Formats: sequence, C-alpha cells, structure tokens
Amino acid sequence: MLAGDVAHVRMDLAAILDRHPAARSLWPSLALIERGLGKHGGASFARMSVTVLRDAAKVLGRLVDDWCEPGLAALYEHVLLVLRTVHGEAPPYDAVREVRGFEAQVQEGSMTDFMMIDRLWEQRLAQEP
Repeated sequence: MLAGDVAHVRMDLAAILDRHPAARSLWPSLALIERGLGKHGGASFARMSVTVLRDAAKVLGRLVDDWCEPGLAALYEHVLLVLRTVHGEAPPYDAVREVRGFEAQVQEGSMTDFMMIDRLWEQRLAQEP
C-alpha cells in the first residue's frame, strides 16, 4: 500500500471509528489496523495475525458498500489481498460482489411480515418439481 493510500485509508477508518465512542472496543481488529497504520504504515499488515485480518475482513465486508468512503473500500480490498497472497486464504463468499441482473429492495418489516413471506416462500418451493 502506497504512503498516500495509507493516509487516506487511515483517515477514512478513523472517521468511521470516531462516529461512536464504543466503536474501537466493538471492532478491535479495525482499531488495531488503525494503530498499525499510524505507527508502521502499509508495512503493518505484515505484522498482523491472520485472525486479526480475518476479523477485519468480516467487519469491513459489512461496512463497505457503494456509498462508503473510498479509503474503507481500499482497506477491505487490501486486507483480502493480504489474506489471499500472504496467508493463502480464499476470500469469503460475501466478499465476492457479483451483479446478477436484478435489483433488491430493502424495507423495514415486522416479524409478522417475515413469517408471512417465509410461509409464501415455503409454499413456492413446495410447488417446484
């Protein structure tokens, strides 16, 4: 990771972690990456355990979307790259983002709504050969 990228990644990561006082304790792997980037720059990834990187990939996988800060997306990609190239791990399924030609609509719903949709889904599956 280049020095300019490190500064951008660290700034975007700090912005996310600064949003809530407990963020660093809830996401210790991201807090460790933040401190490592501050002390050792891009070389800090070589010092981190695979466990920390795995956890960071899971957390970042939930945080990174089309509207997130570019530094977070770059960090996520770099963590996955280090896991794959240094530790020989395949990316988790949720790290692979594919467009399948459909749009999903997300809405808030109640437990009753979920149960009704689940029942309809089960009926539909039962009808298929």
